[in-house]
Amino acid sequence: MNNLTKFIISSLFIFLFITPSFGQYTGFNVQRNIELNNTSKTRDIKINLDQNITTLNLSIEALIKKGILSIEIYNSQNEKLENFSIEGSLENDDTINETVSGQINKVIEKPIKGIWIIKIIPNNVTGAIYILSQQQNL
Repeated sequence: MNNLTKFIISSLFIFLFITPSFGQYTGFNVQRNIELNNTSKTRDIKINLDQNITTLNLSIEALIKKGILSIEIYNSQNEKLENFSIEGSLENDDTINETVSGQINKVIEKPIKGIWIIKIIPNNVTGAIYILSQQQNL
């Protein structure tokens, strides 16, 4: 089973357990798959929340072969809520091929309406980022 398949399966289980099992709710899910090829270009991923959203679930996984990757989460008031970094520590060659992964899961109750930002800050990164966002309205 490859890393992408493992990520998708683990993400689905996480959201099944996070999602309320009682009552009714409306959920909106978006999955983004971002490939990075030896890049250092910072990117912002925007998530637009309206006033009716009661819960925002974020699951972000990064798999890198080389470089240093930082990911930051900002609310609509530009306040940094979370960040994490991972680093490929070995030089890949014909005898070794390393992949480093990191994952963050964040549940935000009563998120502030507006544009939320997931900031991707790579430093010579080759790898992939998978972002799963779920907006709920109870």
